Amino acid sequence: MFDTLKSYDDGDGELSYEEFEEGIFSVAGWNGGEDGEPASDPIIDASRRRLAHSLFATFDADGGGSVNMKELAGGLTPLCSDPDDIEATCRCIFDLYDDDGSGELSSDELEQYVISMLAGVAAIKSQQEDDDDEDDDDGHDAEEEAARACAKRTELAKMMTQKVFLEVDTDGSGLIDYNEFST
Repeated sequence: MFDTLKSYDDGDGELSYEEFEEGIFSVAGWNGGEDGEPASDPIIDASRRRLAHSLFATFDADGGGSVNMKELAGGLTPLCSDPDDIEATCRCIFDLYDDDGSGELSSDELEQYVISMLAGVAAIKSQQEDDDDEDDDDGHDAEEEAARACAKRTELAKMMTQKVFLEVDTDGSGLIDYNEFST
């Protein structure tokens, strides 16, 4: 799924909402007719677009208005991980977030992974909830809700990253190597 969605990137390393939606529709087989026309039922089409918008807002972990490849990978991890190949999943994640290629993750690099993973978990949760009611119970619009959710994920990611470093950084280097990460 990652490679399919990544193929919709126009070359800037990020998916705009339009690129993301087109990729999600392709992955889900929602492209309608051969011409890529919308579904014949406007209610179904609107529902699909709401789901794509919700996933985009959730995967856009930093709230920047696009989904970069790290956000995409982190968001897809809880959705698409193969429970039978944990080693490959760990190696892929580690290599993706090791920005400088040092073979170690800094707290900032790990925090970005945690934020993206929390976004993926949020996407699973939102799919399981009843999306029939578009109005928010507390009177806030969807953009305010998304901004608050992003801020909460970031704060939670900071706390989780600190806790992980205390438990996993066994050599006390302030960095996590692959052996520490994969345990």
